[in-house]
Amino acid sequence: MSYSAFQVVPRGSTQTYDCSFHTLATGISPRHSDTVDVKFMVDERAVVISLPHASFADFKKTARRPLTDRESIEAAGLILRGLLERGLWSGEAEYRPTKEESLTALERAARNS
Repeated sequence: MSYSAFQVVPRGSTQTYDCSFHTLATGISPRHSDTVDVKFMVDERAVVISLPHASFADFKKTARRPLTDRESIEAAGLILRGLLERGLWSGEAEYRPTKEESLTALERAARNS
């Protein structure tokens, strides 16, 4: 997944979502949010996965290393893919995973890199 485009077909559906990475930014600047915002285009609609900074700090404590940008993007992509596959995305422009959900995705992305 990472920086390349990917497709998702929700379970029990024939609809296909075309997804691609757009940008990575710290949410503090544009929205005064304590997040890392990973923006994807889903069928030409912007969707931001806002990963809480606290999950990055927890990862660094456990793994004894910081995450790379690539791992952060991968984790957000895993979260987005999961939402789409389970039919849980309702078209909203932003999704804020919990700290635990985010940390799980970050750990998984780090293992895959």
